[in-house]
Amino acid sequence: MAGLSLLLTGPLILLVAAAIKIESAGPAFVRHRQPGLGDFSGTVLKFRCESEHAHRTTGEPELTSFGWFLRASGLEEMPQMISVLIGHRSIVGIHTSLVSAHRANTPMVDAVISCAAGRRFKPGMTSLFRINNWQNSKILPDRIEEWAKDEFDYMQNWSIWLDVYIILKTVRLMLMEGRRQM
Repeated sequence: MAGLSLLLTGPLILLVAAAIKIESAGPAFVRHRQPGLGDFSGTVLKFRCESEHAHRTTGEPELTSFGWFLRASGLEEMPQMISVLIGHRSIVGIHTSLVSAHRANTPMVDAVISCAAGRRFKPGMTSLFRINNWQNSKILPDRIEEWAKDEFDYMQNWSIWLDVYIILKTVRLMLMEGRRQM
């Protein structure tokens, strides 16, 4: 599926990379270190959304106008299909923010990580957590147990049809967000 997705989206990836290069100096892609489960951690490619001088003045990321659109719509992560293709990620899986939160030592997060490792679930480009929390996908300490439950439910009820549902809902949310940003 990742290979087919790369074939179908390859022209779009090239267009987005060209638009990034036209808008601002710097590379079109950046490597981003993301946590994983067991052997699946490492770096992934993302489109560069920040200006070359992103953290120099305020310490905060300074998004380019096109980068703002890419981040808001979720298109920033399209190059991660390469990580899926080589087996480090999956299209649908455990949300990487939850994997990072494992250090919080909360029972539900620990259960998710243990279950994911035992069943060989990989961090995913999208997840049940992601579609249920589209507007705010950052882990907040007061809601971590609730969000971990989404991922645990996903693993307990996994089916190909659940993955198809999550993928279709992700695409729908991305299109809606992209239309809203225009």
